[in-house]
Amino acid sequence: MKKLSLLTLIAAVSVRLSADGSIPMPLISENATSELARAINVGKHDRTQASAMLKAIVMPKMLRVGFRTPSSEKLSLAVQRAIQTWQDSLPELNLVFADRDGLVDVSVQEVDTIGEDGEAQGLIRYTREYLWGRRSSDYNIDATIQVLRWVGSRQIRDDETQSVITHEIGHLLGLDDSPGSGSLMGFFVPGRPVLRPSAGEVDALRKYRG
Repeated sequence: MKKLSLLTLIAAVSVRLSADGSIPMPLISENATSELARAINVGKHDRTQASAMLKAIVMPKMLRVGFRTPSSEKLSLAVQRAIQTWQDSLPELNLVFADRDGLVDVSVQEVDTIGEDGEAQGLIRYTREYLWGRRSSDYNIDATIQVLRWVGSRQIRDDETQSVITHEIGHLLGLDDSPGSGSLMGFFVPGRPVLRPSAGEVDALRKYRG
C-alpha cells in the first residue's frame, strides 16, 4: 500500500483566505481548500488515492483526543467539553475522549510558551497520512494541540482552555481563523471565551465535508 504524508502547521493568528490553487469556501482555511482541490485533481487519474485524501477530510473513523502523557483533571475536563461541543454541533463527527494515555490521534498539551512572538494562545500541528492500493484506501491523523497555560500574568481559566481547544479542533476540521473577535475562530480575548462554533462555521464545515 502506498503512503503519502502532508504536514500542516496552523497557529492561532488571523489568516485571509486565498483562492489561488484552491476552491474558494467562506470560513474554510486555504490549506483545507487546497487539500480538497488536490484530491479532486488526483481523482482524475487515481481514484483510490483520491479516496484516501477525501476520507482524511471527512474523517469517518474514530478520532481519539487525549494525552500522550499524564495530565491534570482540569485539562481533561476541558478536552472532554470541547469534544462534546463539536459532537453536539456536528453529530456526524466521531470524536472521542481517549481516557488511556498514549492511545490518541490528537494529543493536547499545556505549555509555557508558544512560538517566538508570544501572541498565540493555542496552536495545532497535524499530519494527514494517505494510504491506498489498487482496491482500498485509508488515512491516519496525527495531531498535537498546545494550549498556553498563562493569560498575561495569570493562569488560564477552565473555560478559556476549553475555548482554545475547541478553536484548534476547528482548524483540524478545516476552519480558518476569523478576523476580529466574538466567534469561535476569531481572536482570543482574555475573560471572554467563545465556547461554541457559530451556525455559519458549522454550515461551512458541512459544505466542505460534503
